[in-house]
Amino acid sequence: NDNYKGQLMRLFQRKYKGKLPTYKLIKEEKNERNQTTFHVQVLTPYGQAVGYGFGNSKQTAEKFSARQALAHKLYKEDIANGILDKRMNPTIQ
Repeated sequence: NDNYKGQLMRLFQRKYKGKLPTYKLIKEEKNERNQTTFHVQVLTPYGQAVGYGFGNSKQTAEKFSARQALAHKLYKEDIANGILDKRMNPTIQ
């Protein structure tokens, strides 16, 4: 299961009292073939960047930024306490 955005949303709802992550588009790049790469950050409700991702669609970039956010040190204790499925965290196996 690679529903990183769903896992991050559930974590945020518990950790931040119902608040959701914000995905911010920080850059769009076009290459010589006119293909676009999207760069996205995921932010806490307090504006702290906790994940970054990029991809050929905004959805893919958001997915990878959520995956990186799940590995952020802010959430290791939550994962250890069973709030998140350990298999969803790329740094804990």
